[in-house]
Amino acid sequence: MKCPFCGNIDDKVIDSRMSKDGDVIRRRRECIECERRFTSYEKV
Repeated sequence: MKCPFCGNIDDKVIDSRMSKDGDVIRRRRECIECERRFTSYEKV
């Protein structure tokens, strides 16, 4: 996934959680390049 801060495409997933409804996965990610964290939401 592309980092929204520096544009790098390499990141690691810190935490993954399913929503209570079970239709969305929230992932906390950390950029390998700038080490900033961001959240992605993936609809299943």
